[in-house]
Amino acid sequence: MNRFLQIKQEQAKATADAAAGIAKAPPAQRQVLEKRMRDSYVEEIIPFRSEPVIKEDYVNVFGRIRMGKILEDLDALSGSIAYLHCDDNMTNTSPFKIVTASLDRLDLLQDIPPDEDVRMSGMVTYVGTSSMEISIMMETMDPAHSRSAGAAGAADADGTPGSHAVDPIPPDAFTMVALDSETGRPATVNRLLLETPEERRIARIGQMHKKRKQELAQRKTTQALTESEMRDLHAVLAHPPRDDPSAIWMGDTEVQSLTLTYPQNRNIHSNIFGGYLMRRAFELGYANALMALKVPRVYFTALDDITFNAPVPIGCLLNLTSHIVYAPGGGSHTLQCTVRAEIIDPVSHSRKLSNEFNFTFLSETPVPRVIPRTYAEGLRWIEGRRRHQRAEEMSQFNMGSIPLHSATTATTASTATSPASAPESESATSTTSATASPSAAAAQEALAATPRLAEPAA
Repeated sequence: MNRFLQIKQEQAKATADAAAGIAKAPPAQRQVLEKRMRDSYVEEIIPFRSEPVIKEDYVNVFGRIRMGKILEDLDALSGSIAYLHCDDNMTNTSPFKIVTASLDRLDLLQDIPPDEDVRMSGMVTYVGTSSMEISIMMETMDPAHSRSAGAAGAADADGTPGSHAVDPIPPDAFTMVALDSETGRPATVNRLLLETPEERRIARIGQMHKKRKQELAQRKTTQALTESEMRDLHAVLAHPPRDDPSAIWMGDTEVQSLTLTYPQNRNIHSNIFGGYLMRRAFELGYANALMALKVPRVYFTALDDITFNAPVPIGCLLNLTSHIVYAPGGGSHTLQCTVRAEIIDPVSHSRKLSNEFNFTFLSETPVPRVIPRTYAEGLRWIEGRRRHQRAEEMSQFNMGSIPLHSATTATTASTATSPASAPESESATSTTSATASPSAAAAQEALAATPRLAEPAA
């Protein structure tokens, strides 16, 4: 755990002691401040090369980096950044409760190198009233100078390939929400002071991201099947293809996991870390793909947008249910996997949906067609097909020309030729070195290294 979160844990304990009458002074009134982007900059180094013992917690049986562990670290880093932005520089005010609200779509464009140190860095790039968008970057470190190198694939003086900045995960955006630690209601976060045209451009994109998420959330509650989708659904349910012996029923792909939640995986507010949920869901989805395809290995290529609907408390039962919801067959090598995370009360047996995770996996061999048997499965099949089409569009987009930052040229690769990570058994919490509030020059360098993604059309 990094130093900043340790401080916040101590403050949270002091607040609890005060409520119990141990501390006499009441919490002071929190002030809304103006913070710069660089004020929330945090970077963490995962020393795969310089500390091989750390790498042992991350590698899978193929010697690749476990994507579930990376998702866990990304969420932890986003929480650190959010707390840093919300900090009011006072020791006698109650800290906010920060929760992960959503994660933007994540496409893995390149393998994460297991033999190079990797830097994760990020900062708050947009704020609403109670929400914050956290932009995260990942890149390898220059072993000669302990910093990210310049041009991708540049050669050293002796002609050997030099260290390079790499974007195995493109700039990613977490949305974190601040809640009042006493009432649980949304709390006003510090404002964001924009100092340069570049910062204003980045914040404008964050505002567009927020609007898009609101539109998507509205569409999910109101979007009905199109006429074409209704015809396709009727056709597949009424006349399932019997001339394809390799086809599999969706219901036959179901895999479940039931786990008691433990305090060791809690955040400072005694709920389960969002990153822990992402890792567990990824590992179950990966295992589901292996069992459904009867292959020893598949590759992760994308994680669709995630919305965290409800926190998972300590002591409840966490039920994960995974299905292969869509695979077109016909020689295709990709499939869509959906993992639902439900909170079960062990006494009342009541259930509540916490999250739904949607993964895209790639197989070295053709994937058999997945067929729904019931209307409920048919609706999942339609939704899976929509996500599959979106994954295809994003793959074509990523393989095309993406405007990148001028400071670091990143290499993009086809997901079809970029083997990624596979999970292994559960391991101890990762150990990383963290640095908060770096120099202004370092923060500006990181901001300049943010890819210049095209702004959406109005």
